[in-house]
Amino acid sequence: MILLCGQGQSLSLDDDENFKAFDIVIAENGPVDPMENGAFAGMAEAAEEPGHYWIDAEKVVGLSGRVDDPVWKGKFQEMLKAVEKYGYSDLSKGLIKAHVKA
Repeated sequence: MILLCGQGQSLSLDDDENFKAFDIVIAENGPVDPMENGAFAGMAEAAEEPGHYWIDAEKVVGLSGRVDDPVWKGKFQEMLKAVEKYGYSDLSKGLIKAHVKA
C-alpha cells in the first residue's frame, strides 16, 4: 500500500490490495515533509526513527474506501498483526508505522 501525500490536504491510498508493504510516498510537487500536509498531520505523528511515522490505522481504512468491506478489513488487520512483531504496528493503540519512500 502507498499513502500518497500531496500538497495541502491531498492524501490518498494507492495499491490498496498490496498487503505486503506500506509506504508513504510524496507526490510530485508534494511537501518536503509529509507533516506539512494537513490531512497527513491529522492522522500521523513522527516515530523515533527519522523519516518514519505512526499512522492511525482506522484512518487508513477510511482512505481505502473499504469501510464496509469485511474481507478487505480482515486482510488489513492480518497485515497489522504480521508486522507487529517487527515493530511496524501497535495493535493496542491502532497504529501502523511507515517510512517515507525515496
